[in-house]
Amino acid sequence: MTRRLLVSYLTITALVLAVLVVPLGLIFADHESDALFAALERDATSVAAVVEDDPTPRTSARWVRTSPTVGAVLHEAILGGNGFVSGHSAVAAALATAAAPYLSRRLRRVAWALAVTVGLARIYVGAHLPLDVVGGLLVGWICGSLVHYAFGVPRWSPAVPHVARLLARFGLPAQQLRPAAVPARSSHPFWGTGADGSSLFIKVLDPDPFDRDWLYRGARMLVVGDVRDVGALAPLGRQAADEAVAAMTARERGVRVPTVLLARGTDGRALVVQKRIDARSLDSLAPEEITAVLLDRVWEQVALLRAARIAHRDLVASNVLVDRAGNPWIVDFGNAETGAGDDTLDRDVAELMASLALRTDPGLVVGSAVAGLGGDVLTRALPGMEPLALSAVTRAGLRTEPTRLDGLRRETHRRLGLPDPERPRLQPAGVLVWLAVVAGAATVFVGLEAIGGTAGVLAEVEFEGWRWLGAAVALTVVARGLHHLAESGFRAGPPCARCRGLPPGVARAVTHPAAGVARVRYAAAP
Repeated sequence: MTRRLLVSYLTITALVLAVLVVPLGLIFADHESDALFAALERDATSVAAVVEDDPTPRTSARWVRTSPTVGAVLHEAILGGNGFVSGHSAVAAALATAAAPYLSRRLRRVAWALAVTVGLARIYVGAHLPLDVVGGLLVGWICGSLVHYAFGVPRWSPAVPHVARLLARFGLPAQQLRPAAVPARSSHPFWGTGADGSSLFIKVLDPDPFDRDWLYRGARMLVVGDVRDVGALAPLGRQAADEAVAAMTARERGVRVPTVLLARGTDGRALVVQKRIDARSLDSLAPEEITAVLLDRVWEQVALLRAARIAHRDLVASNVLVDRAGNPWIVDFGNAETGAGDDTLDRDVAELMASLALRTDPGLVVGSAVAGLGGDVLTRALPGMEPLALSAVTRAGLRTEPTRLDGLRRETHRRLGLPDPERPRLQPAGVLVWLAVVAGAATVFVGLEAIGGTAGVLAEVEFEGWRWLGAAVALTVVARGLHHLAESGFRAGPPCARCRGLPPGVARAVTHPAAGVARVRYAAAP
């Protein structure tokens, strides 16, 4: 408690200073420029008097002020000190970053607007270049983030009376509200009882979750090319409505999804209410409880989602519930996307396979997935089985059991008859490669002739060139032999969709747009 009070005191003090100092600095900037102009004018007249050896100081026309702008003064002066980075911008950004977790979204915008204004003011007065200001803002942001890392940041948590008032306001009063002991990253779950005695699951959306921060989203887009929370920047009420639409659409298409009773919100608060299912999450089951029959039922639900073109975008084991009859239910459509493309749907398959492989045998997971979805779907989902393409929850589990994902990929390659990922994969040279080789050789020979003349080049080739030519031929034969040896070690499997039409035994590199991982597919040999 003492540490939190100290951090609160420091951040609030920093915010007050930022709010007071920045406007006052902008107001008195012109007065400071007048003083600086006077000093520069005195220096200029003194220098002019000494240079001209005139005992009577005269005002140089160069220093006559013709414009009230501050930049016109400082542009004529030589300032000391380092230009990069801007210290004023760094301090302003550090204050805004440190105070941000304690402010509302609107006040955070005000704080960052003040920080940016400080940087623009430094550019306006001519004290710094734009790159200096950008560097200062970045340094300040890093310093403020280190403060958060060292002391922590508060997380908003709704109180039970507040949730009860929201439910009553939206026309669904509930009693016996209590926090639900279920994992949640972007929401606050509650259990309750409706007026008719039915059990309710209330999901209160977090107004400022970490995984919807602009920096986190930008990093995922840069590294993976995928942002899971598509509607994260939308108002909370719209986020709740989008989640309800995706869940109800999946339910209408035959997927086991709890009934949605309410999806409503305001600018600051929103919630989604569903009927509570008497079930356990799949990640809480013991390994012996995850049987082939249960996995077959899970992949049936995934196949229905794919048929409805609904991408869950967070399809991990904790979002699959298993009731007493052994039937799986899909929950938490907060990041779902309707009308999704094949790549997004394939990433759901890769995510669920990796999550299941952490809790049971990878061979059992791959076998049930092949039976439920088919080999073509798993072939397209294989590039998504990379750590960077998976969710943070799955990556955390892989850090404790790093061999699970490798075993899952090897088993998938084995079941589908794909090349062994541990073996070297060679690609034959194409037409463009041969043209590049010919062009390079021609350039070398033309250059040698231009430097040494035709007679000198022919003389060298006559005495030494045949030895090098023989060595090149020998190396070519060895390389081709190794190439065929490597190919013969791969077991040819059925051609994939992208490899149909290729000559038998020809390799083709395919780069997945989401994971950015290249692999080689082989068409079936005759």
